[in-house]
Amino acid sequence: MLNCGDEIAQLNGWDYKNDPDRVEDSRNLHRSKFNWENAKQRTRKGTLQNALWQGMEELRKMRADECFSPDAWVTTWDSHNPGVLALVRKRGEETLVGLFNFTEYPAGASLDALGGKYTTADGKTVWLADVELQPYQALLVKRHKMVLRTPRYLPREGKMPGVFF
Repeated sequence: MLNCGDEIAQLNGWDYKNDPDRVEDSRNLHRSKFNWENAKQRTRKGTLQNALWQGMEELRKMRADECFSPDAWVTTWDSHNPGVLALVRKRGEETLVGLFNFTEYPAGASLDALGGKYTTADGKTVWLADVELQPYQALLVKRHKMVLRTPRYLPREGKMPGVFF
């Protein structure tokens, strides 16, 4: 869940504690007055606000993936590490896996039951049977449907199989 201001690294606003109309609802901690000066920093390369803004753009692009469809199957998965959250989203033949290391240490995860070759957005191959995550790292990988090609040569009954491509 995102709150207004998260996209520009807006800090929590404790001033709600001084407002009798807002003090009873702790959600107001995340509903501070929008910081327009920080918002201007989102276009300046090298700023935290710019890094977050660009990251949000990547999330917006990702949401177009069919695995984020409202009818996608979604579940958590045992990563065999209490510090690593594993989420799986599946729709049709497409599977998206998110691994999130919530510790300050490198952490391993093993999702061997999911098997197969997965790829990151930049095309790197990841095998989920043995994954190493850096401190606080989030890793998203996807497995695409298998495409089986018809062999060029179909052997006749009783003959040795030919070469398949």
